Amino acid sequence: MQFRIEHRFPGSPTSVAAKMFSPDIGPILSERMSTIIEVEGLAQTREGDLLRARTRYLPVPLIKRVGPKRVEPRWMEWIAEFEFDETSGKGSFRNIPTTAQVARLMDNHGTIELHAVPGGETLRVLEGELRIKVPLLGRIAEKIIHKNAVSILDDEAEVMRALLAQKPHPG
Repeated sequence: MQFRIEHRFPGSPTSVAAKMFSPDIGPILSERMSTIIEVEGLAQTREGDLLRARTRYLPVPLIKRVGPKRVEPRWMEWIAEFEFDETSGKGSFRNIPTTAQVARLMDNHGTIELHAVPGGETLRVLEGELRIKVPLLGRIAEKIIHKNAVSILDDEAEVMRALLAQKPHPG
């Protein structure tokens, strides 16, 4: 399935990117988001204006049990790999499940763009593809995963908007 998800944030694309990719953002998101148990920055490198980042996300499970079997949150964990050009405000992402069986069945990748919009705001646009490689049930799973991903991104955007709206304290 193809998708497009948009969010608006206060501030310039540069300030939004700086907050989104801040090495300190993981614990803040972990603490304030209701859809995520943990966000952990794994690696970040820069080559000029090109930022590469790897971040681990452990979501709150959508379901607690499948029949008598308990669903472990780690089954839904993923690592987001980003490549982002800070000059153009454009980049790419790939979400890779950490559970091998899930990773074999899922492909999720796309682009991220930050655009300045009137009113001193930034529009974040995520476009991409989500594929679950299971005949028939794959399309149903894609819709469920997409709905959950939108919920997680809406939750993250709300936290980011609050953080970006805070005025820096004088030193």
